[in-house]
Amino acid sequence: MASNKQARMFPIILDISKLNEIVQILKQYRFPEAKWFEFGLNLGLLYPTLEAIDANHRGNTSHCLMECLSKWLNKADEKVYPPTWQTLASALRKLEAKAVAENIEKTMASQLLQHYSSRISGATLSEESVDLLHTEGLISEETLREVKSCGYTLTDDAMREIYTAVAYDHNKLKSFASILLRSTGTVSIANDLMREYEDIFDAENSTSGCDTHNESSIVAPISVEESSVKVTSKPATEFEFQISEHYNFDEMRGKFGTFYFKVTRLVSHTIRVNQLEDFIEFVDDCFPELGPNLTSVATVKDVMKVVRTKCNVINIAPAKEVVSFYSITEAKPLISDYSATLDEFCHKLKLQFLLNNKLSISDFLVCETIEFVLDWDPAEHLLNDIRRLMEKAFQGLSRRIIVKSMHKGNSIIIICGAPTHLMNALQLRARDNLTVLQEEFALMRLKIGYCTVYDRTVRNK
Repeated sequence: MASNKQARMFPIILDISKLNEIVQILKQYRFPEAKWFEFGLNLGLLYPTLEAIDANHRGNTSHCLMECLSKWLNKADEKVYPPTWQTLASALRKLEAKAVAENIEKTMASQLLQHYSSRISGATLSEESVDLLHTEGLISEETLREVKSCGYTLTDDAMREIYTAVAYDHNKLKSFASILLRSTGTVSIANDLMREYEDIFDAENSTSGCDTHNESSIVAPISVEESSVKVTSKPATEFEFQISEHYNFDEMRGKFGTFYFKVTRLVSHTIRVNQLEDFIEFVDDCFPELGPNLTSVATVKDVMKVVRTKCNVINIAPAKEVVSFYSITEAKPLISDYSATLDEFCHKLKLQFLLNNKLSISDFLVCETIEFVLDWDPAEHLLNDIRRLMEKAFQGLSRRIIVKSMHKGNSIIIICGAPTHLMNALQLRARDNLTVLQEEFALMRLKIGYCTVYDRTVRNK
């Protein structure tokens, strides 16, 4: 296998040879040529440069656009933004030219996958990973059978279908990386691929000023209704209150970090080096989905870092499991104190101050994602209501649910995740508790993996 120290690929610097390709993409997706001037500003060209283009080709918007791109690719201005696909997509999003930007993103994703093709082709995956390739729409059922018959090795047909899926939807590349993480032989490749993907797309999304929600994304919510943002003046006291509440959330995240650091240190002092293998086996038995991430751990602290991916600000159950099993007396007061602080926090903090904040760093595939849509006003509900929701919906299994984020559309959307092997059980529990969820929590829709467990709009038709 190739070294995992391979040079990073992105960003690819474009030059004048790419001019015609870019122009053709813009034409194909009907970019409004009349906006070439603003487009140029978004690419970092200086106003006098664009004025000169306008003076030389006034009235010919097609020629102005081509000249604008030429100046950008040739770095005509000293502080022009770097000529990369990322810059181009970001500039297009600022003009709300979404279709063109998405096509650029597909090009970037395809090139990134191509860069890793030599390391991925012929790789042997676990049975779970191969099944997930089919579940997530990366390979067909026929190719699934072929891959299994070839000893779970990625065949040429499988790679072709993966290339096609990524070319159609760049979010599929992140799904692919996440699936590779579940096989011991591809963890290193997957980490490198995931890191480069996030460098490109997460950085771009954070600066583009436009949220995109795609049903195959493992980061974004599945179906958050987009709503326009209205800026209104608010009394100083309300503004100060909001700042205070956001501060309280950040403070709680800090307390969680401190708690986990101290627990990790105590666990590291308790479990000796010669017990590391048993500790890994214990964590793997408790949380089988963490198995591939445990293959490269070298210390107890490394194991605890993996366990942390199953915890978040409002769920420390995995850490409690470790402390309880190994009878770490010194850690029990830390758990009691944090639990008491958390209870107070959950009974005080309103959901409106948690909207669009990440409660967990974990990423989920679509087949691992749970989406609640509730007819709630987030200003009238507390974080503790979310804890109650999980307990009522998934009695006995709620500790295995990770709440990732909450969003506001025409209602409130709660995005969670759970291990793949629990999804069928969670669906059954939720179906048993539908009446309670409708009456006590104003449930509008519940989707677990690919299964729509309940949809009020469909029931009402």
